[in-house]
Amino acid sequence: MSLLDKINNDDFIYDKIIQNLPSKKKVGKKFISINCPMCVSRGETPDKRMRCGIAKDYNGFGINCFNCKFTARWAYGQGLNNNIKEFMSLLGISDYEIKNLAFKAKQYQKILEIKSENYEEKIWTPCYPKMLLPSGSKTITEWANDNCIDNNYIDVVNYLFSRGDVIANNYEYYWCNDLINKRRLIIPFYYKKEIVGYTSRSIIPKSNKRYINYAPDNYIFNTDAILKPHRAIVIIVEGVLDAIAIDGLGLLGSSLNKDKIKWIKSFGKEVIILPDRDSSGENLIDIAIENNWSVAFPTFRDGCGSNIWWDSDVKDCAEASKRYGQLWTIMSIIKSSVNNKVKINQLRKIFY
Repeated sequence: MSLLDKINNDDFIYDKIIQNLPSKKKVGKKFISINCPMCVSRGETPDKRMRCGIAKDYNGFGINCFNCKFTARWAYGQGLNNNIKEFMSLLGISDYEIKNLAFKAKQYQKILEIKSENYEEKIWTPCYPKMLLPSGSKTITEWANDNCIDNNYIDVVNYLFSRGDVIANNYEYYWCNDLINKRRLIIPFYYKKEIVGYTSRSIIPKSNKRYINYAPDNYIFNTDAILKPHRAIVIIVEGVLDAIAIDGLGLLGSSLNKDKIKWIKSFGKEVIILPDRDSSGENLIDIAIENNWSVAFPTFRDGCGSNIWWDSDVKDCAEASKRYGQLWTIMSIIKSSVNNKVKINQLRKIFY
């Protein structure tokens, strides 16, 4: 790991705050909630309802109190601002410790300033080793040409076509009759026309392991979506089938690390995030806001919102492409996209 990477991943301030939080706290998926230590100093009554939240993200952390409206943020490579210092002091962190942390932050900041003048940042680019599919795997078409009458194969084919013509016809799928995959659809992962991994999708409803992924580190599904020079817009989704439905980038989840973000930005294309309608999708919305990317809201909860493109029971673009077709689905994502932070935060409240 380079010196710059170490600086940009050192959580020394966040860690110090977490170590000094009161024992009475709530640890949630996104926030750690405590009684706000700032309320009295800002003219409010003491907080007894844990209305102060501390949230970490890929670029640092933020603090927000819903009672006294105190806010503070610190990002990697920045100095220690007065709001953070005051918050730390009221948590019981000594002035001596705060001065040491401020000194370290200042030194990091100077190093980054010097490095930025003489350092040409290298952009990570995908490079994945080849991988074999499970032994005995053949394409769906090859099994059909072999007159396969295995009931498991037939069920897998029926499942594939149940996802709609766009999904079924826009990718080459595999099947294998081994013990693990006989009730699964195998979707190979490609990079530069070579197989570098795969996922096997269970056809069993409500399966505990719907997807089993064998993907290389930092893999992005369907990189062709951004490599095509004539394409001005790239749509980013979470799932593989969603990416196939609209020829977009698939993240195999709801996270994006710094390397992937820099790589995507290096193409200079307009980026639209289409998050899943669940709690994991909110992380992608936060990433979109941080990077000035657009977020698409083609549908909302029942009875909420206007200018809705999808019926409320359509949860993702795989389902949308089945109901409306690929071109209409892509248009709906582009037309419903928003690039304003305030507007995005308003719409996300009625999206979930």
